[in-house]
Amino acid sequence: VKNILLGGDFKKASRDDEIPYEYEFSAILDLNADGKMEIVTYGYYYEGAWVEAFQIKDGKAKKILETGCGV
Repeated sequence: VKNILLGGDFKKASRDDEIPYEYEFSAILDLNADGKMEIVTYGYYYEGAWVEAFQIKDGKAKKILETGCGV
């Protein structure tokens, strides 16, 4: 078992007027039919949203697909 960071919203200090990005784990599935599972995440903030797919190779996450919209 190994923890691998896929994304995040990092700030040096917390401010009351900031709206954080939210991230959710969506699915594990074989998107490209290579026999290896990919990880799909969903992220959003007050003016937009996005979906990203990651492939894990050599213990590291590599983004292979992303789409989204917002300001």
